[in-house]
Amino acid sequence: MLIRHLLFLPSFMLLACRPGSSPSVLSTANGSSMTCSLESASTSLPIGGTTRKNVISSVRHQLTRSSCVPSTNIFVKTAQSLRSLCAKAQDCEATDPLGTAEVSKILVESVATLGPDSVIQEEDFIMDQKLSDNLGSNPGGFYSGRDGVVRYVKTPNDDLQSVTEHLANTIYADLGIPAVKSTLFVGKARTPDGNPRLYYASEMVEGLKDIHRVNNLDTTREFLRGFVADVLLANRDIVSSSGNTAVSPNGQVIRIDSGSALMMRAMGSRKDPRDLFELKEWKGLQDKCINPAYASIVNHAGYTKDELCSEFKRQISAIVAFSKSKNGWKTYVDQAVPAFKVYFPQEFGTSVSMLEQREVELKKLIAAQCR
Repeated sequence: MLIRHLLFLPSFMLLACRPGSSPSVLSTANGSSMTCSLESASTSLPIGGTTRKNVISSVRHQLTRSSCVPSTNIFVKTAQSLRSLCAKAQDCEATDPLGTAEVSKILVESVATLGPDSVIQEEDFIMDQKLSDNLGSNPGGFYSGRDGVVRYVKTPNDDLQSVTEHLANTIYADLGIPAVKSTLFVGKARTPDGNPRLYYASEMVEGLKDIHRVNNLDTTREFLRGFVADVLLANRDIVSSSGNTAVSPNGQVIRIDSGSALMMRAMGSRKDPRDLFELKEWKGLQDKCINPAYASIVNHAGYTKDELCSEFKRQISAIVAFSKSKNGWKTYVDQAVPAFKVYFPQEFGTSVSMLEQREVELKKLIAAQCR
């Protein structure tokens, strides 16, 4: 539902393609740029001393000295680093049993208490100036950050949607399928259980047009190079009657709204658990009675059955090779979005299982249908 409204915004307020992962480099208070790193803070802690007091003291010192803007992944990596030291000490499990999620929460709390003169919270950095209200089905809007970057921010009711949409973008990009460049960031608000909220932001690029307005042969065929990945991610709403996929001025097809990927529905609720491991999207995305917007693109591409089979075989082979090169989906997801396992350990396991099982079933399905 996003693209329809984007067409009426100024030219600078459009979504940016995400070519791949990159370090979190943010501007400091004095205008310089640096990569924010808190992991060294853990090395100054006494072995066996991962108490709230020691953690907060160490993080305060590191942040005050560096004056950097922390990212969500930094919190998580630091928490994991602290837990690693704790495990080596062998005795701090008994004396001070802080889990990774607890340490991560302490880190976020400590940043919140430092004050604006010492560190800029991520919400303030990314959501510095509001430019418009939300355009889609989830709360949010366009914001200009302190780095001058315009982003579309989503603050969904379920933080899991922030995580899964960012993960979907990351997977698409790493598979060579253009998607928006997105990030997770820490909000000031708290969840009912006291954890900091996780929000989602995607960057902008000029000149995007709804894929339905550029429905030529080259565009539709480029889009279908991501068909198997769409099924893998159960991304049912990646093409809708009102957008979610766009075409850049140079003809690149970009997936811009993956809010319906993995465990989530586009409107923000969670999918029926019974649907997570079934490949309903294989038929649904090609059936004009189930998903007319996606099916119209499949039909417009003009592929013969043999051509489609050849393309689908290439796509599943690339996905299998990719997951193997990353030592499996569990390792990949943990490294790509470290906050996932910390904030949603159960859903992390379910999403990894989804990717693993759906990859296997896709391989079988394509082999059976394309003999």
